[in-house]
Amino acid sequence: LSCCCCCCLLPHCLVLETSLSTQVSMEAPIPCVGDDVSLPCTNVVHPDCSSTAWLFSRTESHSATEKVFQGKIQNEGNEGSERLGVGSDCSLRVRNIGAEDTGVYVCRQYLTDGRAHLGEDTTVYLSVLTISMSTPETDLKHPRNVTLRCSLLTYGGPVTCDSFVRDIVRVSWVNETGGELQGDSRYQVTRVSGCDITLTVKLWRKDKNRKWWCQLTEGTRKTFVYLTSKVSGGTMDPVGTIITAPQQPIDGQSPPKPHSGTNNINELPISRIVLCVALPLMVIVYAVYTTRRNRLLAEVSSVIEL
Repeated sequence: LSCCCCCCLLPHCLVLETSLSTQVSMEAPIPCVGDDVSLPCTNVVHPDCSSTAWLFSRTESHSATEKVFQGKIQNEGNEGSERLGVGSDCSLRVRNIGAEDTGVYVCRQYLTDGRAHLGEDTTVYLSVLTISMSTPETDLKHPRNVTLRCSLLTYGGPVTCDSFVRDIVRVSWVNETGGELQGDSRYQVTRVSGCDITLTVKLWRKDKNRKWWCQLTEGTRKTFVYLTSKVSGGTMDPVGTIITAPQQPIDGQSPPKPHSGTNNINELPISRIVLCVALPLMVIVYAVYTTRRNRLLAEVSSVIEL
């Protein structure tokens, strides 16, 4: 069985600064659901990308791996390499983004001998928003308590998320009108951190076709992802759907409504996704550029030099 991951870049990228570079500021476009993700390289020396290398580190405990060298994909045939490509502008293109792609990507320039570091690095942090369900599909008989989890995965894990992203984005559960869900007799909302929140709810037949929304907020911009509970006989049959808000601010508006016939929404049968990627039903991906964590950048640099 095959599976599908839905992904979307957040529209706003913060300023990036390294100890060797000048500030880089840019707007990343929002691709349609299912599009590839392109990580920009702003320090290209040779337009044919012969000077360009891309390095990737998943966490602080992982050593950096070289994904691209002299403009060519490395270790072709290895798992994940078939999803990579180099753009005409030397950007790194990643298809079918998944949680395993979370981490820090560094675009580095080398001289023709291959190992003399030249100029500044461009550092791109890629974070992933996941939704998962604690209850196995076969146990979803109504009435039944089900726990949904919405988590933002970042380079460095939960600690980095709390200290590094907390002031930039926020995840929450909202109702059909856009109001934030609060704990009551039916809902139990537990905020583990600003990057991790769970919703425990008892599902009934009346919840047929109900959407359970998770909202990612960045300033006045919002991105939504939801699950739809469908009743089939005596079993709740969840279907995951992802949708993004318009690029303009939408404060005070309801969550966006799906439109049939467009490619902005994918409905994903959970039976396929559980087999392919365990619990996560879908992901939203965004690249974050920052000047705010000199300590983290120093650690990244030391890991890459290993």
